[in-house]
This record gives sequence, structure tokens and C-alpha cells, in this order.
Amino acid sequence: NEVKNRLNDFEISDWHQHTRRRSSLLPILNALRYRIRAEFVTQAFAKLYECVSAYELINTDLKQLYSVHLCEAPGAFVTGLNHYIRLNCAPRTQWNWFACTLNPYYEGNCPGNMIPDDRFILHTLDSWCFGADGTGDIMVRENRNAIIRRRQRFPTVHLVTADGSIDCLNVPEEQEERVAKLHLAETVLALSLLSPGQHFVLKMFTLFEHSSVSLLYLLNLCFDELHVFKPCTSKPGNSEVYIVAKYYRQPAGIDQYLERIYTNLQNDSNAMFAQSCVPETFLEQLRLCTTHFVRWQTDVIESNIRFYRTSDPLEDQRLSLFKQTIMEMFFDRYHITPIRHNERIVHGVKVSEGPNINQKESRGTFNERVQLAAATDANLAERLRSLHDRLDYLTLTRQIFQHEAVLNDTPSRGGPENGCTVQHELAFAIGKPIERIKSSKFALITCVRLLNDTIELYRTVSESGAMPCATNDPITVTGNTISIAINAYPSITNIAHHEKELFRTIVRTLFQLIQQNCITSPLDHSPATNADGPLELIVENWLPLTQVSVGILYLLKLYVFKELEALSPTRLAFRNLRKSGVTHLVAIHDAVLKAYAKAANAPDAAAKSVLAIVPIASLLDGGFHYAMLNYNNALCLMYCARLLEELKMGNV
Repeated sequence: NEVKNRLNDFEISDWHQHTRRRSSLLPILNALRYRIRAEFVTQAFAKLYECVSAYELINTDLKQLYSVHLCEAPGAFVTGLNHYIRLNCAPRTQWNWFACTLNPYYEGNCPGNMIPDDRFILHTLDSWCFGADGTGDIMVRENRNAIIRRRQRFPTVHLVTADGSIDCLNVPEEQEERVAKLHLAETVLALSLLSPGQHFVLKMFTLFEHSSVSLLYLLNLCFDELHVFKPCTSKPGNSEVYIVAKYYRQPAGIDQYLERIYTNLQNDSNAMFAQSCVPETFLEQLRLCTTHFVRWQTDVIESNIRFYRTSDPLEDQRLSLFKQTIMEMFFDRYHITPIRHNERIVHGVKVSEGPNINQKESRGTFNERVQLAAATDANLAERLRSLHDRLDYLTLTRQIFQHEAVLNDTPSRGGPENGCTVQHELAFAIGKPIERIKSSKFALITCVRLLNDTIELYRTVSESGAMPCATNDPITVTGNTISIAINAYPSITNIAHHEKELFRTIVRTLFQLIQQNCITSPLDHSPATNADGPLELIVENWLPLTQVSVGILYLLKLYVFKELEALSPTRLAFRNLRKSGVTHLVAIHDAVLKAYAKAANAPDAAAKSVLAIVPIASLLDGGFHYAMLNYNNALCLMYCARLLEELKMGNV
């Protein structure tokens, strides 16, 4: 920690660029991407390949292999393992896998705990298990049980990997403590999935705390071999290590013991064993191990500090030679060569070239971020100023995706033009209700986070009585215009209820407009128009950030109306009712309300709601998705500007 503290005044993005330049990792990754042309190469691809190769975790004589991958997003452990199997196993070896992770499509998941990159996941959705509540959170018992049930489709499991972590950028000194429960949950689940005699790979960090000692001792009791491994493709300056546990013993009574551990998972204490129960020989080996890894890590950090913002030709020459040597050793040791295109997991798509829109944001030094957090926590005026600064920055730097994309773009797979019907298009997902939108595939995380922070301040001020709280209904109808009041948006505490009410309002308003346009039967296939012109529905300030909202918009656009246009950054216009639009509207209305009723009557103890009404792949298809991103990003910032202006007018 003393060495790490020396980094506190370094600008983080600048420091990351510096350490990336000095790392031997980049030449290896570039060779894997451009010479080997491996599938979906990330750092995780290379690390998994090293673990499997160095410890011979796959029996290459087997004709059928089964693996499970926990906390796996974005999925490069899977592609790395596939590459290894295709190079080292018999040509006709059958490999079956499934993975779980925090669901990147569930809008209630916190981006700090989740990897939102879904480039591989989107093309392999059938192989992912997000649990019974749709969140993918393995700390939830019903999700753990769902994963165990999914594993029962396999006759055996030869390998379980667990690559989970939590963003500790602003509390680096607490990393080991923060991830302790997650690592314990991963381990308990892995031991419930793994077959006797097989292997487990777990990512951990520093191994000083009693929670880490207890976890490692549990693994020591359950496996014949326990190794702590730092792959050469792991960033040398961080504390990440991989625990490679070989030959699972499955001790008698382990299932009951694991159940007790999981039941106590929410307790403050993570120590499973008293210190007196852990043999001194084990503790001595662990001390020796941690000492070595800490020394290597601190040596790298100190070297990086020494050459930060300095130019040294001799050091540059040494680094260049070192990188070349490491890359040659890597490929000499692991014998990685290209595989055939038909041996990849995803065919016909270059997964790595897909859009990864939500990169992590980080600016400033550690001390600056700590000071800013302390100041904004203590002072409402300072919080308001900070939010204004962030709004200005995002407004100036906002990225536009595919300038030519419009909401009216026709998808490549859905809609009547592609021979689809409403019934074919509908695919409901039911799970944990979303209380607050924390992430979205339809807006940048930076915009969503700013909106949430603005809403939080708005609520704080309203609850203190310093400003009158908006009590009006957030949804109002005037003629053919449905309007959502921006100042009432912070009062929405149940997103599912708000979406359901908005859907009902849209349908009710549409039927009223249809009746005014002289349609005598709700199933009439030839709608007439009156002297006022074609039927048009306007929706103001609609911020469709969830799969449900975007799904409703998608269905209205494809099956009820022929045209959808963004009249302004705040106004959407649906125009030109389709010949079968009324029939489709009735079908959509009945199916959606039936799904909400099913969710409300779900037998599970936990509350459930509708999370999606059409497949996510349909909503992320082509220009429509990019137009949705551009519209929502702009409207998010407009919401923030409007709410911040009200706060300013309230003399906060």
C-alpha cells in the first residue's frame, strides 16, 4: 500500500498509457489478434490459455468436454479455451459450455460491478445463464440454484473458471476485502458444479486478509493440488493472481458444508476457520507465496514510477528487447497457432469488430477524485457545481454514433418487411423489478450516471423542503400528444410501474385517435382519415432506456405505424397507421398486459416484473440501435440540464 500510495497524484489515464507502453502484454495480444487471428482476443483470452496450458487442465484424450464459466463477461475465457481445445484435442472432440455473469442487459445492474461489453455474449445468448431473476447475480440464492439446475444438463463438468471482480478504482486499499464475498460465492458455486477429479481456476488479488486465508485453506482441503499463478499476460503492476486448484476430492459432507457457507454469505465475517485450525505449514507456504508476489508487484510499480514522464534511450532499448523476448517465449512455450474459421464459436461475424460503446470512464488523480467526492458529499452547492461541470464536459465531448442512422431504419431481421409477425417477434423475459436504471444498452453509461446523480440531488433537495416536490402525474395527454414531465421524473421510484402506465396511456390514446379518424371497428384493416390528415401520435420527453420501453417503441414502429421520426431532441412522432396496425396494436396490448399479470402472480417469493418484450438482438440491430443511442444520450443531458436549472432557480 505504501508503494501504491505514491501513485495517488498521477493522472489516471496518463498513468495507464504509460504502464501500457512499458508492459510486455501488448505485443502478445497484437500477435494473437493479427498473426494468429484468434477469436475475440482480450487479455483474458491470453491469461486463460496460459492457465490451461501451464497446468494441463484439459485431458486432451477425451472425446467430450464440459466446462462452466462464472463471472465470465465479456467471454474471452470461453474463446481462449475453445482455441486451446481445437489445437490440442482430437478434431472431432465435442465441447459443451455455459457461462454466467452479471447480465449486461439488465438495467438495474451497477456498471461498477459489471462488464457491459456484450460483443460475444450477443451472439451466444443461448449459452448464458442469468439466473432466475435475470440479473445474473450469483450472490442471490435463486440464481445459484438456477445455475446448478442448468449444470444438470451436463453428465460431468471437467473445468470451472471464475473471473469475477469489482471496480475498486477509488478504494484500491480495500480491494481484497471488497471482493471477498464474491470470491467465496464463486468458490461455493464452483464446488457445487465440479465433478470429482476435475479442476477449478479462480481469480484473486492480494492474499493477506483472513478471508483469503480461509478460502485458500478450504480449497486446499478439497483439491489434491493448489497453485498460485501470475500469467505473464496479466498486468505486472496489479495484484491479480489465479488460483489453480487441481483434482477435486469432493470430500464427504461437502454439499451440506457449502450450503452453510452460502447461508452465512451475507454475514460481516468471511473467516470460515479459526486460526488454530489452519496448520502452520500451510500458513508458512502462504506467507512465502504472498511475499514473492508483493515483491514482484512493487518492483514493477517502482520501475514504472522511475521512468514516468522521462526519456531514457537505454531503458527504451532494454524494454524493446524484453518485450520481444517475452513474446517469443510465450509462443515457444504455448505453441499457439491459428485455428480454422469453422472451429470458432461464432461463425460469420468478427466479434472483436463489434461496437463496445460503454468503455469505463476515469479522469484525474486518485487524490483529486477523493477530494471531489468529499467536497460534493458535504456541500449541496458544490454537488450542483460538480454536476454542471460534468454536464458541460459530456455535452462538449458527446459521441455521435453513425450520423446517418435514424429511428425509422428498417432492421435486418425483424418486422413485416422480413416476413415476421407480432407473435413471432414477442419474447417476454421476467425477473427482478428495476427500481432505478443504472445502466442501459440504449445510452452511454456516462450519461445515465450523470442523470442518476442529478436525480439523487434533486430528491435530496425536495425531501429537505428547500424546493417544492413535483406532485403532478408524470404522464399527461393533450390531444394527440403524450407528455412526460421532466420535473416529475425524479419522483418515479418504480420503473416497471411507470413503463406499464406509459404503455397503457399510449394504447388508450391511440384507440381514441383511431376512433376520431372514423374507424368503426377496432379490427378494420382499412383505416380512413378525416379532413385533419393522417393519424399521428406525438410523445414528448420519452426517455426509453430499458428493454421494455425500447421494445414498445420498436413494436409500434414496425407493426402499428409505418413511420417514426424524432421531430426534436424531445419529441417523437409516430405516423401513417399500417393497414393491419389496429389488429397488431390489440395483439401487442393483450400480450404485454398478460405478461405483466404473469409476473405479478409468479410463485417465487421475490417480486417479479417484465424485463423485456422482444429479443435483445432485435433491439440492437443496425441503424435503429445507433439512432436510439443518439436520441437517448441527448435527452439524458437535456433532462439533467432542466433539473439542474430548477435546482439553481431554487437557490441551492
